[in-house]
Amino acid sequence: MKKITSIILLLFIAFSGWCNSLSMVENGKIQFSLRTHNGQLEYCIQFKQTKVVQWSPITFDLEEKNLGRNCSFKKIKEEDHVEEFSTFGNHTSVHLPFKLITYKIKDKSDRKTALYLDVKLFNSGIATRLRTHLKKEQRILGDRVRWNITGNPSVFYAHKQRRYEGEYTQKPFLQIARDSISLGKAGMAFEIRPATTLYWKREGIYMLISEANLVEYSGMSLQVDSKGLETIFPYNKTGWLANGDIATPWRVSVITDDLTELATNDIFTALCNPPSKKLENAGWIKPGRSSWQWWAVGAPKFEDQKYWYDKTKELGFEYYLIDDGWRFWKNESKGKWELLKECIDYGKSIGVESTIWVHSKYLDREEKQSAFLRKVKSVGAVGIKIDFFPPESIEIVRWYERILQETADLELMVDFHGCNKPTGLHRTYPHEMTREGIRGQEWHISRFNRILSPEHDVILPFTRLAIGFGDYTPMVFNPKELFGNTWTKELAKPIVFLSPLTHYADYPMYYIGHPAEDLIKAIPTTWDETVVLPASELGEVVVMARRKGKDWFIGAINNQTAREITVDFSFLQGALYDASFFTDHSKMNNLLNRQSQKVKRGDVVTVKLNASGGFVGWLKAKD
Repeated sequence: MKKITSIILLLFIAFSGWCNSLSMVENGKIQFSLRTHNGQLEYCIQFKQTKVVQWSPITFDLEEKNLGRNCSFKKIKEEDHVEEFSTFGNHTSVHLPFKLITYKIKDKSDRKTALYLDVKLFNSGIATRLRTHLKKEQRILGDRVRWNITGNPSVFYAHKQRRYEGEYTQKPFLQIARDSISLGKAGMAFEIRPATTLYWKREGIYMLISEANLVEYSGMSLQVDSKGLETIFPYNKTGWLANGDIATPWRVSVITDDLTELATNDIFTALCNPPSKKLENAGWIKPGRSSWQWWAVGAPKFEDQKYWYDKTKELGFEYYLIDDGWRFWKNESKGKWELLKECIDYGKSIGVESTIWVHSKYLDREEKQSAFLRKVKSVGAVGIKIDFFPPESIEIVRWYERILQETADLELMVDFHGCNKPTGLHRTYPHEMTREGIRGQEWHISRFNRILSPEHDVILPFTRLAIGFGDYTPMVFNPKELFGNTWTKELAKPIVFLSPLTHYADYPMYYIGHPAEDLIKAIPTTWDETVVLPASELGEVVVMARRKGKDWFIGAINNQTAREITVDFSFLQGALYDASFFTDHSKMNNLLNRQSQKVKRGDVVTVKLNASGGFVGWLKAKD
């Protein structure tokens, strides 16, 4: 009788679709597999026959129960889709095919609460999220997703830093794992910030890990142990209360053997909702270049502002940022807002628009936020830079979205500073023109005794900048501020480091009259096409070609090792181009070489790069 009962039970499971066995889905080079092992829901990922992620658990943890640890599942959906939309940044449009697979999960600890796993399988990556419906308010501890790592790849990561301004470096995974064990004995965890990229050199495979569509949820960080990486939520350690429909952010693994696919991927934006009709193609959202005073000389003085506006106009830049310091302006008859409006009105009179800085504390309550933003709009500013956010707890994540919603209503562009990582939401809110969350030029400055590692700069395009815009505030020519960098490297930064609203850090006197002044005035902030050239090597050197219209701009940035690279022009079409090449001076960091020649598709140029050096090519198509 027992034998007959077991057979009937097995037949019931088979015909109902619930299983503990393997589900496998492929898309191009990527294979995603799902199973339960001793009741635990687990997944693994293969890329071109290489298992990059070993079997790794996925769990949704509530205070009262852990879903996914004693479960069965069935596939309830598998569909082919294509995301198509206009964008700005690395290119102008997105065409991204993917498979959508949904699994329904039943956990024995709570048979009444259905848990769903959505999987989006792209040609160059995988995204997963969990969904459920809570019938009563419960405390969420977060989704626990692991990436158990195969082999000993190099890991390119940023140290733990609460505002995502850690310096990027690289170590073998097993060395980080050993460090983690040592820290574990001391009662600490080895915590790193996304985006983190792993590189299996022998196989030529890259995998970037981060999250997309972070809304109504606490921000994810990564904890490293001897097996791999795991999601943690350091700013809501005891969880948060929620009920109703719950969806986690997408846990994203960009997996590719192509650096262009890695650096210019559209997965994060494709996982976010499209903009509202009001924001789609809104004419007031205008990328551009901005000068600002704070990096070069400190807090802006009211009496200096006309000079800065005039020089901004002379450079042909669209914007001027009035940074921290304006809040102290006053004279015998006028306060800060009246003086601010005078500056903004003068800028408008000569064709330069203004954005202004504010500390987040002035917006920390809804009524304060509304009053302040309306005031910013009333004085004629077109954008706002908001600085010094608390870490990304769920309350702060909600605050970001409230700001984006209200600035959309007021038609104000936004630049977040002292903030969390991007998660693709500039698709939903395209008036977010850029954000910091990056260790940029503010960390290479004499008055704070800060110097950036050359290694950090060459890692950025394949980690932090691969998940969204970065307000690095580039290009310094002041000889006292170079600290080993060459003029040519500085000239390459606004080409390599993507920011639709680019703030140029240095004093205008270093740009006007510079040997590359015509190039400085011509560098766009958004592009029609982007290609990472074969000379690039993660952690060593980055060489990137970007097209605007018919013209190409090539930027190369080197680490601390002098080298010779080959720039291959196979990416060009059939036209002949007039090229200007800017190369490192052999003896002086604050000089450069400039030469002209003609190039066409298939030509090859050999370039010497100094330590912390660079190269720029400016190719103008001949009519």
